[in-house]
Order: sequence, then C-alpha cells, then structure tokens
Amino acid sequence: MDYAEEVRKKSIVEEDEELRKYTVTPLYRNDYRILTIHMYNPWVTEETIKYFLGRYVTVLPGVRKIKDGLGLWTGKRQFRIKLNTDMDSEDGYCHPPAVFSIGADRGFLVYAGQPQACRKCGSTGHNADQCDQVRCRSCGKLGHITKDCKEPRRCHLCDSDAHMARDCTKPRPYSAVVKTGLVEEDRSEFNNDV
Repeated sequence: MDYAEEVRKKSIVEEDEELRKYTVTPLYRNDYRILTIHMYNPWVTEETIKYFLGRYVTVLPGVRKIKDGLGLWTGKRQFRIKLNTDMDSEDGYCHPPAVFSIGADRGFLVYAGQPQACRKCGSTGHNADQCDQVRCRSCGKLGHITKDCKEPRRCHLCDSDAHMARDCTKPRPYSAVVKTGLVEEDRSEFNNDV
C-alpha cells in the first residue's frame, strides 16, 4: 500500500476533521508497470505473449527487447502494462502468474510490486521449497499433476476446451506464419557473428 493511501485511511480511522477536508492523490500511476518476460523458447511471438498477458492486464503499445553488453538479445522482452482492478485481491489489482505456460512453451515474468508467489502452486505466503502442494499445468487445479489430469485439455491462450494453444487462431505462432510463407524466417538477430 502506498503512503497516500495510508494517510487517507488514517484520517478516516482517527476521525481527524482537518485531514478529512483534503483528498490525497499520488503524483504517479500505481497501476502502470514495466513487465519483463522471459520465454524459454525465443520464437514465441510478441503477439502471442501480448494475447496471453491480455487475460490479466492491459498491454500498452511498445515492446523492448533486452540486449546484453555485446548487443545480443538475451531472450527477454519488456512490455508496458496497466494492471486491471480486482477488488478480491489484497492490493486491488489483478496480477499475471509469475511462472506460466503458453502451450508447450514455458516462461516467467517479473515487475515492480509483483506479489511473491510460489512457483509450484501459485499461492502467496510461502516459497516453492516450503510447498507441499502440486498444481496441474493443464487445468490449473491443485492436487494433481498434468499427467494425472482428468479434465479436458484447454488452450493456454484463449481458455477454450475445443483446441490447444498450438491450434489457437487468436495469435498465430511464429512457426505457423513461416509455414504459410507470409514472412521469411530471419534468425540473424540470434547469430553470434560479431
């Protein structure tokens, strides 16, 4: 919680008439963040990642590829996002999962103010080394792993049970676009010819 909100709540609790005359407004937007995402498969397209993130946040225009000191891409991308409101959460915002899958491709993300969550079960309040729960990567429920899942498989992008992420028509995967010949395959960004 930010300082402005603490002052506002204090004025209500203490019934301070002088403080109640004022409205405390922070000079920054607490719901705007820079989100860094790392996909283990660098060929997952930005459109696919934006579509996945759109289930949790509003993705703003502009993507930045993170490069190392030699100018080589590290596989990480930065997105500007606006957190959606969620009155059921502790801070009032909907947060995307820190560790996730888009089809067979796994990734993780980090941003300022991100709640600490367990990598195994996704719950807050403990870390993975203290966790005795398991969460299915297919249906998202606790208590079983993916190979033991009885639920129908769902698309990780649009949450449909009619198809898998590899067949989703919402954002097209890079491999499908290359196969149709709409773009030429360009891997020069990943060449180590320096």
